[in-house]
Amino acid sequence: FVIEPKFSNVYDFSEGLSAARQDKKYGFINRKGEVVIEPRFDRVRSFSDGFAQVWIDEKCGYINKNGELVVNAIYDDCRIYSSGMAAVSSNGTWSYINNRGEKVAETLLSYAINYDEGLLPFVDNDYYIIAKWGYMNTKGEVVIEPQYQWAHGFSEGLACVETFGKSGYINTKGEWIWKPTR
Repeated sequence: FVIEPKFSNVYDFSEGLSAARQDKKYGFINRKGEVVIEPRFDRVRSFSDGFAQVWIDEKCGYINKNGELVVNAIYDDCRIYSSGMAAVSSNGTWSYINNRGEKVAETLLSYAINYDEGLLPFVDNDYYIIAKWGYMNTKGEVVIEPQYQWAHGFSEGLACVETFGKSGYINTKGEWIWKPTR
């Protein structure tokens, strides 16, 4: 064995660490199988951008690679860190926080996804009714007006958006690069 079987579950490595379950709690191991963050969390997700999501008593927060809780476990749900930002949910609304846990987009959102390339995808009303997606900057200012049925995060300057059941790509100015098809 490369890693002796002393954990009930181990997961994919990310940023050099793997989540591992031992005695109903989760921690992290290195590639040698050594415990580097003691199993003390109810649930965890892989590291991204130097942080891992952790759940304590059904609330979500974030730890760094030293196992220090850098964002208190006070959120109902949370997304991975990407480009120094993460989406978090509390009492049914979503917002974005920076890597110090400070809210950077004060706009109340009914749903949010991962942030990337300076623009935050958001939905302007109840996600489960008639959602219109748009993008805001890290100050919470709307940059691309809500107009899409779905909006994905940006990658390499483009984002896939859906309108009238068809997908296409826009740039960071909201201009169509590939108009919707299929």
